[in-house]
Amino acid sequence: MSPEPIKPVTGRRTVCDHCRRRRIRCDGEFPCNQCNNAALSCKREHVPKRRGPKRGTGRVINELRAQDGDPLPGGKVPPQSSGSTSGSHTSGPPS
Repeated sequence: MSPEPIKPVTGRRTVCDHCRRRRIRCDGEFPCNQCNNAALSCKREHVPKRRGPKRGTGRVINELRAQDGDPLPGGKVPPQSSGSTSGSHTSGPPS
């Protein structure tokens, strides 16, 4: 079995503002066919939003966990023991 060739990473296709607004397929050319057919100026001024968490948040969370002494990864709380008296429900026959 031979390894598959590595595909080069390609950038995202840019969609012009007109096609984005109308939610139609843009061919990515400049000017695109949609704008040419509609006799519009083809512009790409849209700035995409950043996605995902900000950089460094994992480090900050790990530092806070270390300060609190949280031994479990992910900040999971250990289950309560069954002998807890904090609840209003009591086990036993009613009086």
